[in-house]
Amino acid sequence: APVKWKKGSRLLRASDKYEMKQKGLCLELVLHSVKLEDAGEYTCDSGDQQTTASLKVKALPVIFKKELQNKEAEEESTVTLHCEISKPDALVKWRKGSVILHKSEKYEITQKGSCVELLIHNLKVEDAGEYTCDSGDRQTSGFLKVKVLPVLFKEKLQNVEAEEDSTATLHCLISKPDAPVKWRKGSLLLHPCKKYEMKQKDLYVELLIRSLKLEDAGEYSCDSGDQQTTAFLKVKALPVLFKQELQNMEAEEGSTAVLHCEITTPNAHVEWKKGSVALHLNEKYEIKQKGSCVELLIHNLKLEDAGKYTCLTKDQETSASLKVTVLPVLFK
Repeated sequence: APVKWKKGSRLLRASDKYEMKQKGLCLELVLHSVKLEDAGEYTCDSGDQQTTASLKVKALPVIFKKELQNKEAEEESTVTLHCEISKPDALVKWRKGSVILHKSEKYEITQKGSCVELLIHNLKVEDAGEYTCDSGDRQTSGFLKVKVLPVLFKEKLQNVEAEEDSTATLHCLISKPDAPVKWRKGSLLLHPCKKYEMKQKDLYVELLIRSLKLEDAGEYSCDSGDQQTTAFLKVKALPVLFKQELQNMEAEEGSTAVLHCEITTPNAHVEWKKGSVALHLNEKYEIKQKGSCVELLIHNLKLEDAGKYTCLTKDQETSASLKVTVLPVLFK
């Protein structure tokens, strides 16, 4: 006798999916390639009577046909973690350690059939670690090692010349943004202070040397750990001029005369002369220098001490005349 098969209220017909068999009194509905969506209520209808039963489809576990492999990739590159699952397009989750990963500029998650991939873009050192793909039934893990790129100099230090008392700037460009560097003068490691200021913004690295002195001249180097660049700083001495020149003076015989002037560079070297004769420290002449203030003291004045006195720096000179007044001869 003819019968009809239904799933729910939908009439079923013979196809690759459904095979209807009938042998004598025995009736069969065969479902091929059973999927989860095939679960439900099935009915056999003879026209006079019907019988119904439910089909429950037990999901197969999603296992890994090909597991994740450990990977090594260079900093700033893109790495691809790849595995294959037993059930095409089954849902999976990706984790780094215990943190679930989501699609972003950093992470690209692709799935085509059984092939599942995680792409990690613009690799950083902190991206290294254990990554896991979880199907819900099974999981597979692999370790990512990030190979650090060497920090090189895209633009090296250049020799610099600057004036005494000014600020000199040495700068260079590195290949990796904000990578740590060390500065040295000769073999001496430099640290931030009033004298030295280290600046770094992205690839640009700078050393500022303030209140330049002649002794600041020399070789400076910037060291990235992988490479170093070196340059020379030349400090151009300011001319030593006279802020206050010598003044002519008059003093009594037997007294002490003080010739006074002021220079622009504190403690700069000066020389004293009487006429063309260079003067030196002795009982007669006392030479004092404190900062910018320079003095010549002439003790126990004699008539022959009168004359022209000159103070000389390497760049300028100032002169004045000393007149010695003769003491009157009195009767004691």
